[in-house]
Amino acid sequence: AVLYSSLLRNLQNISGEQMGSYFGYSVCVSDVNGDGLDDIVVGAPFFTNLNSKESKYEEGRVYVHYQDKKHFFDVDSRTISLSELPYAGKDGKGVIYIYHGSASGIREKPSQVITPEEFPNVDLNTLGFAVSGSMDMDSNEYPDIVIGAYDSERAIFMRSRPVVNITSSMKLSKDVLSLEDKTCTLKDKTKVACVDATLCLKYNGIGVAPEIDLALTHTIDASQKSPRALFLDAQPYQVSIDPVISD
Repeated sequence: AVLYSSLLRNLQNISGEQMGSYFGYSVCVSDVNGDGLDDIVVGAPFFTNLNSKESKYEEGRVYVHYQDKKHFFDVDSRTISLSELPYAGKDGKGVIYIYHGSASGIREKPSQVITPEEFPNVDLNTLGFAVSGSMDMDSNEYPDIVIGAYDSERAIFMRSRPVVNITSSMKLSKDVLSLEDKTCTLKDKTKVACVDATLCLKYNGIGVAPEIDLALTHTIDASQKSPRALFLDAQPYQVSIDPVISD
């Protein structure tokens, strides 16, 4: 991979480690580690790990070159070997692996795996032969991806779902609960000590809906084998609700 300036001056050469690996066959630019600087992801689809005990050839490798503050890209890149990934899928029809970046660089394990089985109404082959992203096609402020399957003459459009951040807080009516202060009555008329709990939920996020539905389950003393309290008007130690909250 050769980097040029706007005046076509050679800024930096990034070379592959193996002849014939087709290093640079595919190149992607993205800020992988979130430092505000673009990094370079380079594919070498025909890379062969000669040190592997298994006789696998042209298994492929992906290189991630991070940009430093002087706007140079590191030579000792982070690599992702594709030898352990069934890149044709279990049935040979194709598969797509999505990796997330982080402050320390690209994560080694894929965050999502997309297979043809997720599209039961379409017979797909060569899924993932071409992938295009970084474009918000449904205007929800998140980039979507389009996946090509040339052998099936299909293109799959997959929307990215908004990320919802939810925070919660709980307030009790009493800071100290006295077991002698029996102000509540059970169904069998037994007097017990009790306390009121108020749960508050708040959510935010980019492109989130003005109103969302939640499914909540509250469990008393979840870490205890024998809970020391119970809900007054619900199941003994657990209650489930389906609230609707708005921003």
